[in-house]
Amino acid sequence: MICPFCNKTINDGDLFCAYCRSRLDGQQPAQQMPQPMQQPFQSGSYQQPSPPPPSYPAYPQTPPPRGKNLGAILAIIILGVMLLGAAVLLFIYPGYLVRKGGSDKKDKSDISVSAADGNDSGSGTVTTTVTSGSLPPVSSEQPAETSGQTETTTTTTAPPETTTAPETTTTTTAATKSPQEIAKEEAMQYSTDEKPSFEDFEWCYGQFGLIRDPSETGEALTEPYSWTGGWKCLIIDTPEGSADSYIRELCSVDIFINGGTASLTIQHYIYEIDGESFDDSITADFGFSGTASAGRIDATGSGRISIDYFWREGGHEYAVGDLILQDGTDAYIALYR
Repeated sequence: MICPFCNKTINDGDLFCAYCRSRLDGQQPAQQMPQPMQQPFQSGSYQQPSPPPPSYPAYPQTPPPRGKNLGAILAIIILGVMLLGAAVLLFIYPGYLVRKGGSDKKDKSDISVSAADGNDSGSGTVTTTVTSGSLPPVSSEQPAETSGQTETTTTTTAPPETTTAPETTTTTTAATKSPQEIAKEEAMQYSTDEKPSFEDFEWCYGQFGLIRDPSETGEALTEPYSWTGGWKCLIIDTPEGSADSYIRELCSVDIFINGGTASLTIQHYIYEIDGESFDDSITADFGFSGTASAGRIDATGSGRISIDYFWREGGHEYAVGDLILQDGTDAYIALYR
């Protein structure tokens, strides 16, 4: 269609011209664009030509179709997803395809089913042949009924791999406890924290006075760690009755052995003078430290203590020695548990 006003080609059915904006429904335009006039060129004078009439771009009345653009976008998205999946397989799990292809090829190449053997034997058994150098697989056969025919399903299980350790000439022996550890464990079985009584020490009084030597039938305890733990204790301040009064005490003793050293703590309970008892628990504990060797303890602190013999007999343990108090008093000491 040609615009009758500007002679431009426009779309059929347009109401207005896209170039001169004139109405095309049969009515006269409001103002007709004048045509430029050509004048002959005269010598000695110059007249500037009139500017051409303005032109306007044509605006389509209907939007362009979007179907082709949408299809292109979807194709790009699908292609991107496929590339992303390929990148995951190649870079994140690079061995997946190799393992999968290798396992399939191995299964197909290592195991061959011979149907002819099954037909010849008449039993319908599927024979599995191993072509690799590994041990033969263990197969379990199970018949299955299908459409009146008997089929045999063979399940193949690979045997577990066994590793043979190289022979060695080194022999492993069970760990044994040291004599010190054994002695300490036995000592803790006898250890006690019970309060003593004078009846516990009736064995101290012999026919010829206080017992100062170990029993001839007892087992001597010479390992210092066998003295570890708690003991009941009797202290007699005037063992030979040389003083005017007879004094004896009931205490508890805790012995700690560390190598060749010994630590003793004496805790007081009862103090008795000439048969009359007094509570002695308010008296401060006595501490001693020294050496433990050659079957005896020699330690100093609140005086000096020497325990010369330890022995075990009849399910009990015993010990005897001497205690020199701070004031120089020589006392007798006996342990029992």
